[in-house]
Amino acid sequence: MNSKQIISNNPSKFSLNIHTSTLQPASPKKVLFVCYGNICRSPSAQGIFDFLIAINKKSTEFESDSAGTHDFHIGKAPDPRAIRALGDAGLDISRLRGRQLSVTDFIEFDHIIVMDQRNLDYVSIICPSEFMYKVNMITEFSQDPKLTTIPDPFHGIDADFDVMVDQLFVVCKSLVERLTADSQTSENIRYGE
Repeated sequence: MNSKQIISNNPSKFSLNIHTSTLQPASPKKVLFVCYGNICRSPSAQGIFDFLIAINKKSTEFESDSAGTHDFHIGKAPDPRAIRALGDAGLDISRLRGRQLSVTDFIEFDHIIVMDQRNLDYVSIICPSEFMYKVNMITEFSQDPKLTTIPDPFHGIDADFDVMVDQLFVVCKSLVERLTADSQTSENIRYGE
């Protein structure tokens, strides 16, 4: 007896097996935002990403975190200017704490999103080659070809943090659209649509 005969002779058992195996909830996709010190851009991107995922009702499909390439601010809250700029946009990132990027992050996370070329260069040094496909510059998701980096506002003025927030909203919106479209495509494949 071949597989077609088994299926046609036992359609309810076949359907039951498919549905019980394919209806398992998928693990959330994990996104890690990376900047230099993990107190300005990456926690801001994380806060914006989480907000956009929540308003798109996709919170169960994604998890996010942020890290710095260097250990200057481990355990510290985001820069007060970043907290203020996000607060002005209605978001609270004050609960986040700085941490340093580790090699295990490349295993644990599905997407490693860096803020600028300096971060990308550092990540490229420590990332095992088999995981480099997970690493992207955040501006790769921008619709604006002139936006090639998210400048570090740390040594700047308050207005630089407002610009950072505006830029991150634009690229995070595109990132969420891309990831949710990719997620939907994966679901369609999983369920045979």
